Amino acid sequence: MAKATIADIRKAILKEVPRDGSTIGNIRLRELVAERLDAKVIEDDYFAARDELVDAGKLVKGQGRGGSVRRIVD
Repeated sequence: MAKATIADIRKAILKEVPRDGSTIGNIRLRELVAERLDAKVIEDDYFAARDELVDAGKLVKGQGRGGSVRRIVD
């Protein structure tokens, strides 16, 4: 199984995060991203990609065991 790039992870996160603004846990989201990419998603790479999306104003961090994120809906 190949290792996913941060750019690929970032794109996959945006495809998997609910469009209605509801939250999704980081653990589940990382699993979905790995399935979508059919690649290994290293935890540090996942969080780097996620944090880039937070910094870009596309996602907001939430609560929960392992944390969560939600899409910013206009």
